[in-house]
Amino acid sequence: MSEQVLWGNATSALAGAVRVLGGERPDRHDAALAIVRGVLEHEPFAGFGRFVADPGHPSGIGFARTTCCLYYRVPGGGKCADCVLRR
Repeated sequence: MSEQVLWGNATSALAGAVRVLGGERPDRHDAALAIVRGVLEHEPFAGFGRFVADPGHPSGIGFARTTCCLYYRVPGGGKCADCVLRR
């Protein structure tokens, strides 16, 4: 697996943690979002995705990747919610 895919997956995991926290602990969401936004501005995470509006999520925040994790290539897999191939 390429380094680009691995860093994209790590970036998606950080964003996913913020989304889960936003749904479970809204009082901590803004602080977590600010921290992760800051992390995503720096290497090695820079350029692998961005936060977007998602009115369907309790936090109102979604994430859009710029890389694909390749899960769609696994038998029975599919495209993730933040997959670049959905755009």
